[in-house]
Amino acid sequence: MSSSPLLAHKLGVHAAAGEDRQLRRDAAYLAAFFCLGLLILYSAISALPPMADEDRAHIRRPRDIAEFHAMQGVMLKYKEVNSGAVLTVFLCAYVFMQSFAIPGSVMFSLLSGPLFGPFSGWCLVCFATTTGAIACYCVSNLFMRRILVARFPQRVAFLEQKARENADNVFYFILSLRMSPLLPNWFINAASPVAGISLRQFSVATFFGLMPINFLHVQAGMTLGYAHSLSGAVHDYRRVLLLLSLSLLALVPVFVKARRKSKELGSHKRDSLSAEDDFTLIKHPREPLPFAKGKGKRDPTDDV
Repeated sequence: MSSSPLLAHKLGVHAAAGEDRQLRRDAAYLAAFFCLGLLILYSAISALPPMADEDRAHIRRPRDIAEFHAMQGVMLKYKEVNSGAVLTVFLCAYVFMQSFAIPGSVMFSLLSGPLFGPFSGWCLVCFATTTGAIACYCVSNLFMRRILVARFPQRVAFLEQKARENADNVFYFILSLRMSPLLPNWFINAASPVAGISLRQFSVATFFGLMPINFLHVQAGMTLGYAHSLSGAVHDYRRVLLLLSLSLLALVPVFVKARRKSKELGSHKRDSLSAEDDFTLIKHPREPLPFAKGKGKRDPTDDV
């Protein structure tokens, strides 16, 4: 009997050691896939024709609107003679950043409008964000499950609980998450397989859920010349109101379905109570009236 606690302790130590080994293995696989994606991106960039040194100096993350305009001008000039190469690098860089939850992809959304036009830029951004989100989902499903649970246990548990509560309308649930600031998009991409959300539902809801914010970013890039700062271009109050309106519109089917389900539950409960009352009457019939037992006044028809 005294060896039982010692045995339990040893088993716990072995389980913890095994979990640590699995975490290290997942981290190694994730690093290998990251290096593979980086190699593909580097190959796409290396295939570009040479760029002048003064132009290359402007290709960096802009800190203000002047640097953004300088980078935009260089890329427009470069695109005139290398449109296919610019498009390839644009898509590779965007998908790579989305796949591994690297911040800064919004800059590609802002540049897509001036580079490819408002509609074409919007379509490209929708394609890139959805493809990157699917890649992030797949990478997370293979190698990031234990890492996410160990690093963000409360967030993962919250998303898993909400996914179970909305199991009958997962599409609208993900759609509403995409349009609300409740959880960041990178976390939704990575934690969805852990929460049990299927890839098909995730992909379709992601494509439609990110369309409004992608549209706003592309339009912000088109009108960036009229803004006094990058934040002013992205967070213009009209665009924020439009995004909120679209978010509320996406929640309408969820509320309608929840209300319908509540009515169905209420109707089912009333039917159950009615059936229970009928069973009670059959099992325990009400007491007969006094004259039925021969008590009280006699029925005059008895003498006839």
